Amino acid sequence: MALDHPDRVEKLAVLDIVPAHYLYNEGLTKEFVDAYFHWFLYIRPAPFPENIIAEQKASRPRPGSNPVVAAEYQRTFSNPATIHAMCEDYRASASIDLEFDEADMHRKIECPMLVLWAENGAMGRLRLADPDGRLHIEVQAVRHESRVHLDIETDDIEAEVRRLEALGAKRVEKYPRWWVMEAPTGQRFCVVRPQSESFAAEANPGSDSRRGVRRRPRKTGPKPRLPPARSAPSDAVAGGCRS
Repeated sequence: MALDHPDRVEKLAVLDIVPAHYLYNEGLTKEFVDAYFHWFLYIRPAPFPENIIAEQKASRPRPGSNPVVAAEYQRTFSNPATIHAMCEDYRASASIDLEFDEADMHRKIECPMLVLWAENGAMGRLRLADPDGRLHIEVQAVRHESRVHLDIETDDIEAEVRRLEALGAKRVEKYPRWWVMEAPTGQRFCVVRPQSESFAAEANPGSDSRRGVRRRPRKTGPKPRLPPARSAPSDAVAGGCRS
């Protein structure tokens, strides 16, 4: 809706959400399947999941609910059409919705967006990786507004910090093995030492042929406007970066 009706959606908040297109195509891990096993039940052809749900709802009420809420839940899910509609929604997420997502890959949500997840929930524990294992996106609990946080790897931290300062970034805080910096947009990022053995082969050369840099995304939100670089695994933590 935020993409299709940007004139109507002024702000967007998502709770414990990672795009289904990513999860189905690239983020399919055992941890994800364990946490969201019902997705893979509900997308099965009708009436297999519908029958299982109907039998389950009839045999026991929803646990831990307010009595009024539990009664309404039980009433609603006593209607076979409600159960079928829910399963159809899940089936769409694994079929036609993926086609719509593919068509929108070039578009970005433009309104202000708040991304929240439970620290101990499935999304808070989820580590997303691409098929060849190079790009890692870590969803983490933080004490500030949600955002994408970039780690820029380099084999010469001070030289890279000076280069970024010349482009408009500013130094925020120095740690023993990395710098926290801020882009002109206000987005913060870290300049860190190389984090993987493939750094030398994949890094973009700097102005000095002995230097290389690449960027590693983590968290959620708008990205800072910095020169393009390669992506690499991240082991960063909230409020700083391990290196």
